[in-house]
Amino acid sequence: MVNLWTLYILILKKAFDKVPHARLVNKLQAHGISGNVSQWIAEWLQGRQQRVVLNDSVSNWLHVLSGVPQGPILGPLLFIIFINDIDNGIVNKLLKFVDDTKLVGIVSSPLEVKELGESGARVTCF
Repeated sequence: MVNLWTLYILILKKAFDKVPHARLVNKLQAHGISGNVSQWIAEWLQGRQQRVVLNDSVSNWLHVLSGVPQGPILGPLLFIIFINDIDNGIVNKLLKFVDDTKLVGIVSSPLEVKELGESGARVTCF
């Protein structure tokens, strides 16, 4: 088999909206961000509510338990911290930039094709 470069482009759609607040705070603390800073971020995330307005219809307010606000600089930074360990257990190269992630590998055998596919599946389940 010839050496082939293989590239998976993983666009983590709505990934910012999927980050569970409690898990994010746990990851911050695991990275040594604790004390007042960790508490401030947790308080900044909690208590958020959202509703949908469509024409004359308005939904009830619901508490938001996941997601990082995308507007401020802190949102993308928190997301990067959240996905920082996405490549644990991945044999191939993983290039991360906020919610645009690329999995790259050179495959020259059926086993390497299988490993790259398994890495892609692991990343998408993250």
